[in-house]
Amino acid sequence: MKFFILKCLNGLFLAFMLTVLFISCRNEKVDEAVKEFMDSRIFNRSSYSYSKTLDELSCYYFSDYSLHDVEEKGDSLFKVNVKFGSASRDISILVEKDTIESYKVIDCWGLVNFTEELTLDSWDFALRTGCVSEKENLSDLEIYDRMRIAGVIQYSFYKSIYDELNHKVEVTKQNWDRGYGNYASGSAIIYNGSSYTMPKLKYKIEYSDIKGHVITEDRGTASYEPFSPGEYKSFSFYTPNVGNSSYAWIRPVIDEEWVWKLSYKKTCTGSEFVDYVEKYGVKLFECAWK
Repeated sequence: MKFFILKCLNGLFLAFMLTVLFISCRNEKVDEAVKEFMDSRIFNRSSYSYSKTLDELSCYYFSDYSLHDVEEKGDSLFKVNVKFGSASRDISILVEKDTIESYKVIDCWGLVNFTEELTLDSWDFALRTGCVSEKENLSDLEIYDRMRIAGVIQYSFYKSIYDELNHKVEVTKQNWDRGYGNYASGSAIIYNGSSYTMPKLKYKIEYSDIKGHVITEDRGTASYEPFSPGEYKSFSFYTPNVGNSSYAWIRPVIDEEWVWKLSYKKTCTGSEFVDYVEKYGVKLFECAWK
């Protein structure tokens, strides 16, 4: 009986030691994967057909890091907490076991410096459209994926504003003459039929021959004052060296940079992200650690 008990205890001890050895060996491989990642900073997740090099992004990068506790999910996912001696940040690295011998980093939390990667306007826009939420524990790659969608939504806002200005801010009256000495002079009136106040009004004139071939162009500022909805602005112009121009096409110039900034400030409902994903059937990147 004693022999039987000793045999069982020896078996349990051997199993325990093998388990400790296995965990130790596995943790070493996980640590190696994280250290290799910290040097190369390359994600690899073929099962999601998604790979991303962190060198393309603005990342926190420190050499004085140390690996701490490892959380496990099943036998293939490991979340490693990383501490930095020179920075107080909560950073975690997600490692996946592809095969018995292969461990690769597939995602992370807190490593990408989105305050450097994005403008404050971009981040605020993503929050207001529901693309990201400070309440969600999104991984860096999930945030990156959603920020791309925020960019698409923001561009649609930009396009909507630009198209309205382009169609509703228009020349209502113009006249011009080609004088002696190869110059042209005239005047025009522009009406703001849009719902936006332009900070100033610029114009462009294209001079062309009888066949429609552009000979030269001229640009100028009709007014440095704000151009409000429903307002008219009149201005005069003088252009030298217009050649044998027969036609002059006068049109307002829309400041694209101003429109871009304006699109960030457009009122949002907070459902733009969900609406976009549902409308276009977008498959979002999902972190494996859920």
